[in-house]
Amino acid sequence: MVKNGKKAEIDQVSARVGLGVWGNEDYFGPLIASAVYVDQLSELHLQDLGLSGNKKSSNNHVLWLANRIKKISKYSVVPVEPIRYNDLYILAGSLNRVLALAQAEALARVLEKGTCILAKAGQFVDEDLLITTSFSKGRKINLVKCQSREEDIAMVAASILAQAEYISWINDQFEKTLFPLPKGASDSSVISTGVSIVRFDGYPILIQLAKLHFKTTKEIQREFMRWIDDK
Repeated sequence: MVKNGKKAEIDQVSARVGLGVWGNEDYFGPLIASAVYVDQLSELHLQDLGLSGNKKSSNNHVLWLANRIKKISKYSVVPVEPIRYNDLYILAGSLNRVLALAQAEALARVLEKGTCILAKAGQFVDEDLLITTSFSKGRKINLVKCQSREEDIAMVAASILAQAEYISWINDQFEKTLFPLPKGASDSSVISTGVSIVRFDGYPILIQLAKLHFKTTKEIQREFMRWIDDK
């Protein structure tokens, strides 16, 4: 039998926060940062879900998994919608810095619910900015950068929460605009959708739906002008 003090010590050693992100490679939709706090007990329950980093899971399965994860673990999800994202990108100057700011916010929020000194994130995060921003929010953390989210179930769980939030946002926007917003950034379907949005609703609506720093924006503008010339 483990005494309460010893159990708390074991939990503290195994406890960590996994950081996740979704939407960073997509022209349409928000950037989602997420954080999941995992200790010894919640890790066992997450393992029972059979979590994996497989991106080919159906949307419904991702949403189901996210609902289960939220019942098991302490978590936070930070959606950076396109209008705010575009402003942050101008200020930060790079996608990696926007990622770090969003993940630092997710980390700070989850550490209000559970205490640990270790966080794990993807290899491309701006480590210095994330740690500095976390410290400015009163959170001192040791960050481990991983080659793949599959290295830790906490990162897998965080990525699933971020993906689920992204899916929900895209579904909500379809109900509002009637435009299906495809994934990716340079696919022909992305460009044609962007042109249609500008044609029917105007450029201000595109700003609300897209991350404008992608080269896709220039492609959409070029195709739109070509459509104008052909009228």
